[in-house]
Amino acid sequence: MSSEPSKEEHKASLAEPVPSAASDSKVPLETSPPHSNLQGPQEIVDSGTKSAAEQPNSFQNALAQFWQRLRSPDAPETDPESLQPVVIMGTSYKGTLTSAGIEEAIRRRLWFTYRTGFEPIPRALDGPSPLSFIGSMIVHGVNPHGALAGFLDNTSFTSDVGWGCMIRTAQCLLANTLQTVIARKAIQDGNTPDWSSINTQVVSLFRDNYNSPFSLHNFVGVASHSPLKVKPGQWFGPSAASLSIKRLCSKANEDADFPKLNVMICESCDLHGDEVKSLLEKTSRPLLLLFPIRLGIETINAIYYPSLFQLLSLPHSMGISGGKPSSSYYFFGHQGDSLLYLDPHTSQQIDETNGSYRPLSCNTVPISGLDPSMVVGLLVESYADYEALKSELKGKNKIVHFHDRAPTRRSVSVSNQDKNAKSAEPDGNGASDIGDFVDIGDDFAGSEVEEEIQEDPNSSVTAKYDIVEGPAPVTVLEDEK
Repeated sequence: MSSEPSKEEHKASLAEPVPSAASDSKVPLETSPPHSNLQGPQEIVDSGTKSAAEQPNSFQNALAQFWQRLRSPDAPETDPESLQPVVIMGTSYKGTLTSAGIEEAIRRRLWFTYRTGFEPIPRALDGPSPLSFIGSMIVHGVNPHGALAGFLDNTSFTSDVGWGCMIRTAQCLLANTLQTVIARKAIQDGNTPDWSSINTQVVSLFRDNYNSPFSLHNFVGVASHSPLKVKPGQWFGPSAASLSIKRLCSKANEDADFPKLNVMICESCDLHGDEVKSLLEKTSRPLLLLFPIRLGIETINAIYYPSLFQLLSLPHSMGISGGKPSSSYYFFGHQGDSLLYLDPHTSQQIDETNGSYRPLSCNTVPISGLDPSMVVGLLVESYADYEALKSELKGKNKIVHFHDRAPTRRSVSVSNQDKNAKSAEPDGNGASDIGDFVDIGDDFAGSEVEEEIQEDPNSSVTAKYDIVEGPAPVTVLEDEK
C-alpha cells in the first residue's frame, strides 16, 4: 500500500484562491444554510458575483487579499474568470470554492462522520474489542465521558472511531443519492425543493440506532450476516459497503414511507442493457449503479484519470466512497486536477438535529494522491436516462463498459480479503499503514467459479440481481497497454 499523502492542511480565507499544492487542502465554509434550488445537470453557474447582501464584506475581502499578497508576494494573483470550473455532482460552476453559489452547493451535501454515544452494538466474541480503539479516540479528541460506558464493560461498541469510516462514506454516497432522488422528483412535479424538509427526511433514515434503516448498526448487521462475515469493529472494504447498501435498500423498499431505490452492483464494470431495462421497467424506481473497483496496485494508474473526472462530471454522478490511502473519504466533485471530498474522520456526539450532518469545510486532494480502491456510484432514473449515460460514456470511458445483452454464463470472482475482513487495530499501534480502510488490491487473488445464471421464468431480469447471496466482487482493472 502506498504511504498516505501529507496531512498538512492549509486554511484558506474567504478571499483566497483554491490552493493548488500537492498536499490535501481544507477550505472552511460559512455556516449559513443553503436556500438555492437544485442546479440542472452540467449547467454553468456563475458564482463569482456577490449579492447585495454580501457587499458589506467587500472591505474585509479586499483586506484579506492584501494580507495574502503580503504573506506570499511571489504568488500570482488569481482571476476567478481564469480558474477552471468547479464541478459538483454534475453541475459546473464558475468561481472558487468560497464563491457564494459553490459554497451553497457544497453545504447542501450530507456529511456523515464518526459518532460516539450511540445505541450499543454488541461485540462479537471473536471480534475486535472496543478497548482496542482507545488510542484512536484520543487521537480524534473523543470526550471520554461520552464513551465511558463502552470502555467500562468492553462488551459493546458505542463509537465507531477508528473503524467506521468506510461505512460513513458509504452512507454519504447513499444519503446524497436519496437527497437527489427526492429533490428531482419535486422539480418534476413543478415544485421547488424544500431542502430543510428533504434533509430532515433523509437524515432520519441514517440515525445511529437499530430502527433507522440505513444506520451504522444496520450496515454492520447485514455485513455480519452475509458471506463477508464482517464483525463490529472490523473495517469494511468496497465489496462489503456495496453489498450492504444493496441489501439495506432492498429491505427499505418494503416500507411505504421510505423513498424507493433499486441497487445494482456492477460486476466487472459491465452494464447490460437488457438487464437494466427490465429492472427499471419492472419497478419504475431509480437505479443506483455501484462499481466496486480497483484502478491500480498502490496508486491509480494515470490512464484512468480522465475517466474518473468524466464520471464525476456527469449528472448521474452520486460520488465516490473510498479512494485515499489508509482512509475512506466521500468524493463529490473536482476542480482541475484536484478532487473535492468530505472527511468522515471527525468525531461527533449523537445529535438529533440536522446541523451536524452538514459539512463545515471542503477538502481537496490531487487525483494522484488517491488510493485505487473505491466504490463509484451512478444514478439512472429511467431507461432513457440510461441511454443518455451510455451515449456519454460508451467508447470514451475506460472504467464503465456497455453491452446490449447479458451473457448466459459468467465468472464470479470472490475477494478473499473482503470475505475475511481484518480485525481493526487502534490507530498508531501496528496498523498506521492501514488505517481503517481495507486495502483489497494486493491480496486480490480470489478463486474464480463459473456458474450458470438461473433465469427467473416470471421476469426477464436475471436472478443474480434478486437472490444472489455471495459477496460482491471487486473489479481489478489491469493497466492498459
